[in-house]
Amino acid sequence: MLAVGETVSTQAGLKAAAIYMPPEKRNFAIGVVNTASNIGAIITPLLVPSIAVAFGWKAAFIVTGGLGLLWLVGWWLGTARLTPIGAVPERAPVDWGVMLADRRTWAVVGAKFLTDCVWWFVLFWMPDYFSRVYGLAQGQLGWPIAIIFTLAALGAITSGGLFPVLQARGWSNDKARKGSMLLFALIVLAMPLALFVHNHWVAAILIGLGLFAHQGFSTNIFGMSADIVPAKRIASVIALGAVAGNLAGMGIIELAGWSLKNGHGYAPMFAICGSAYLLALGWIHLFLPSLDTAEVEAD
Repeated sequence: MLAVGETVSTQAGLKAAAIYMPPEKRNFAIGVVNTASNIGAIITPLLVPSIAVAFGWKAAFIVTGGLGLLWLVGWWLGTARLTPIGAVPERAPVDWGVMLADRRTWAVVGAKFLTDCVWWFVLFWMPDYFSRVYGLAQGQLGWPIAIIFTLAALGAITSGGLFPVLQARGWSNDKARKGSMLLFALIVLAMPLALFVHNHWVAAILIGLGLFAHQGFSTNIFGMSADIVPAKRIASVIALGAVAGNLAGMGIIELAGWSLKNGHGYAPMFAICGSAYLLALGWIHLFLPSLDTAEVEAD
């Protein structure tokens, strides 16, 4: 039920940015959208245990689920009077045959498949990692996890400003976008170093740097999508990317279980995390040697 409800949020946010925001503000808006899940991930390990202890585990589900209704009210009030930029339709049928034959679609889908698994790995396995490797009890896990997702939130909100800064310096759309992605792909290389440190706070910072860069890279995937994919298709393309990313997430979660059971530890997953973003950038460049904006193309 969570999956059914959650699937709408990111696609709706990105389509809203694509059709209601001017290009010079769009990247920052997408960064804000991408920050939201990190804020939840920071608050959750700090707030939910307290609610569960005080009012029972059912109350924790009711409170966190009910927050979605507050978001819905804010969304309704915030978008009620918005009008699309230019001649972009708010609602239009999507030709799935055309979309699936488009290299832009597969550039986005492949990039999401290669990188989203890192998010799911960290989200699902980090409590076990800190407990297994550093011997932290359940009550001690909140702050290291919060540090990781605080850095992730900073990555999402700040990365939205990097692309326009590079453009303002005269970089082309293609060079600015791929240059931003390359920077974040290189920062992620700090994440596997967590395997070699003996202090859980240092490990949390290194893993947090990985998620900082993940969110920066992810924001640029979304920004790239909003630039190159026709606005009426953007939600559908991002939905396909989300499916691909979730399948990859399922795979790495299962891989971690297999690896731990068979004595290989966390090394294979951290190796995947370190290499995923350079592979994703290579994938994007393979499919789209030049990132041309959708506005100049006939759809």
